[in-house]
Amino acid sequence: MPATLIPMPMPTARRLAARVTLVLVALAVIAWSAILARDAELQDHAVSAARTIPTPASFRAAVDALGRARLLSAATDADIYRAGVMLLQGHSAASLALATQAATREPENLAAWRMVALTAAQTSPGWARLARQRIAALDPLQAR
Repeated sequence: MPATLIPMPMPTARRLAARVTLVLVALAVIAWSAILARDAELQDHAVSAARTIPTPASFRAAVDALGRARLLSAATDADIYRAGVMLLQGHSAASLALATQAATREPENLAAWRMVALTAAQTSPGWARLARQRIAALDPLQAR
């Protein structure tokens, strides 16, 4: 006896709309994840380049890559790394500006305040003092 096909009801417009919406959301999540992965890869490459090849060209490339690593990301990690690379290049004012922006955007970010303390140590006693206070508040055991 041959198998008979049971007719399936056609999806209603509502079901179809739900499926299309689900597909669009999935595509958006995939695209967002790809961008964040690209940002992380750029950041890792830039930090590695700045640590291993201390030439002016490699520093510029690292700063540029870290700038591109901020696409669609509110995180301040790339800015903190950029501040460190710029400090190594001797651009202490630009480094302090990036570090303070990162610290004020994320006041609970211990790494940002440590970068502020490092960059402000010689040039900005007010920022250095504030950074030390924030570091002590955020990490009281380390501050002893």
